[in-house]
Amino acid sequence: MKVSIIIPFWNVADYVDRCMRSVTAQTHSDLEIIAVDNASTDKTGEKLKKWADADSRIKIITMDENTGPGPARNAALDRATGEYICFVDGDDCISPFYTEKLLGWASDNDCKIALCGYSLNDGKTPPEGCAVSLELNYPEIIGARDYFQRLYTDKEILYVVVWNKIYHRSIFEGVRFADMLNEDDEIIRHVIDKTDKIAVCYDSLYFYTVRQGSIMKSAFRPEKMAVFGAYEDRIDYFDSKGWYDLSFMTMRGYMVKCLEMKRLVTDDVENAKGYRLILNTMRKDMMKRAAKCPVRSKRFLLRMRYYLTIGKFKEEDRAKLLFGKQT
Repeated sequence: MKVSIIIPFWNVADYVDRCMRSVTAQTHSDLEIIAVDNASTDKTGEKLKKWADADSRIKIITMDENTGPGPARNAALDRATGEYICFVDGDDCISPFYTEKLLGWASDNDCKIALCGYSLNDGKTPPEGCAVSLELNYPEIIGARDYFQRLYTDKEILYVVVWNKIYHRSIFEGVRFADMLNEDDEIIRHVIDKTDKIAVCYDSLYFYTVRQGSIMKSAFRPEKMAVFGAYEDRIDYFDSKGWYDLSFMTMRGYMVKCLEMKRLVTDDVENAKGYRLILNTMRKDMMKRAAKCPVRSKRFLLRMRYYLTIGKFKEEDRAKLLFGKQT
């Protein structure tokens, strides 16, 4: 059964060989590997060509101009021919059993989506040196509602990202990534809506690279505010299903995201005062909507009022507000 592995690359020449070595070494060999060079200006494209010359399963798409990972993935989706699809980021790597296990969990349990756990690494450890369980657990089968509930737990990363999963190709019929930052937040609602069974196993088969300098991803950028549209879409969707507890969880996430983003608006940001005002207004408006939600937490809303007056939001407050505990 053919699996298409889609990998967007942008200026990650130091990681290309590591990533491609792990992908081409999969125990499930019936692969179509689609590498998207997102208009890199380093030697990424040159290295990808060497890999493609050596392995006929590798196809290269070269973008005319740099885009976000969403459009790059879309270009590959339009050409993918596999019955199942996986996504890997160009600076990450995967276990040799990644495709085999995810495909087995999905097909054996008649699931259109399966996900695995992940572990962090520094990008220097070779794929074969990354830790992986030798006795993989049997997956848990959950429904869409349960999946969405887990978006609001301390395992949220597992459920919101696209790169630790396998998808039946039908999931992406009529569904594509938005051209925005945090594109995972936007698309997850649409892909989960197209299935009623998901296989979940927390064994780490995906190795996520934490790069030096990646802290820059945490700096405020106006484009990041597009994520609030994804939250609003999710709230409307949950309301239409009558899943008001999930609606409130999403509203809660929206308000905390406003606090997080406001904290990142430093004085050197152009129009910093204006962005802080906008984020405060957005949070106030969502508080009003949340107060009318059939399922709500008065304690949480009181906490939000505290932050509107004398409270100063700190990084460690996020876990307390979202998960009810401190990490």
